[in-house]
Amino acid sequence: MPATSAAVIEDTESFSTVLSLVSLVASAPSAARTAQAEPIRPASPASLSVVPTFTPITTARPQTFRTFVVGPCNAVAYNAVLSVVKAPAIADPILWLTGADGMGKTHLLHAIAAYAPKHLNGAEAILVTGEEFIRDYDRHLQRGLMAAFRQRYRRAGLLLLDGMGAFAGHDTAADELACTVTALTERQRHTIMADGRVPATIVGLLPRFITAVRKARIVTLMEPDQDDATRACMMRKTAEAWNLVPEIGSSAEDWSVISEAALSVLGSRLRGSFRDAETALMHLAAESMARTTVDTAPLAVKVAAFINREPYHTPKSPQVEALIGAVSYSYSVERDRLLGRGREMNEAYARQMLMYLLSADLGLSAKHIGKKILGRDHSTVLYGKAKIAREVAEEQPGTLSSIDDIRKVAVVKLSEATQDMVA
Repeated sequence: MPATSAAVIEDTESFSTVLSLVSLVASAPSAARTAQAEPIRPASPASLSVVPTFTPITTARPQTFRTFVVGPCNAVAYNAVLSVVKAPAIADPILWLTGADGMGKTHLLHAIAAYAPKHLNGAEAILVTGEEFIRDYDRHLQRGLMAAFRQRYRRAGLLLLDGMGAFAGHDTAADELACTVTALTERQRHTIMADGRVPATIVGLLPRFITAVRKARIVTLMEPDQDDATRACMMRKTAEAWNLVPEIGSSAEDWSVISEAALSVLGSRLRGSFRDAETALMHLAAESMARTTVDTAPLAVKVAAFINREPYHTPKSPQVEALIGAVSYSYSVERDRLLGRGREMNEAYARQMLMYLLSADLGLSAKHIGKKILGRDHSTVLYGKAKIAREVAEEQPGTLSSIDDIRKVAVVKLSEATQDMVA
């Protein structure tokens, strides 16, 4: 998109005019939605005094092997995952991916899930989060359908699980998973699991399960070093995918939303995860479009400093507060009622929308949302966000439009709250 066609925001605005909570996480898988009365949909953000007319970047790059940037920090994990389908006879039957948030664990799981089916001779590649496995297990157990549950999971061609910490305290589900992993290994099928911690350090994890995965190969995705070009390469690919810069070697070299110098600055100065790098790129793109300039190298210095020091996603962080305010405004529900326990339909639906967006856009866990923000049991949060995730997966126009409007309002509220955050 040419810089001259981007919307103009007042130059006095802080560079933080784009919400770092823009969704970069895929929604939960589709499921049948229970029929219910239509909730009140959010008001349009057009009535706000300051509304950016550009559309925030809301779609992540496809999580495939092609879009995964390989470098010294993650090459071992990349090759280990790929070997599961390229050389299954010599690949480790159980693989455990670990590393800090935003280092690519989920990306690799989605990549192998997309790539594996054509190599499995018709068998299913199952990709679920730990929370989804637990819910599926509980649902089948309550309905007396465990035979069907085991038929599916124990005959899978490949089982992929993300977020193994969810099994802490869920002993029966963890025991079932232990039996499933053992059954798959005996059938020479593979299991790949991912979590920020290794099995022995997850407090509350069933000892039987730890025993079942004791032979798992543990591979760590590390943070790239400052002299590692992996982060800069990832940012370049992301910028191309988001149409912020032309592809290298393309004929369309007469436009750019951000400069090559700015990409270089971000790549060399940023610390943290790849997710932080994408957040920085969104901040810089918004500021560039606001100023209608591609001379963004000086701005990139400020963006990098801001991202490196910002304590993201704490209960009172600007990102969380902006999202709470946006949902409150969009559904005309007072903040106290939104965070309270009222059961009125519009309040309850708005609260579920907040649960979903806190998880999908900020990557917060159900336990964190429940304990730190809403004062609820995490199972309530799981139910609420799953309900909205089903509507998103079914591409219901009202839900998709509501989420888009809420994100636009949140952009404005974050801008208003953080104007003085960068010197």
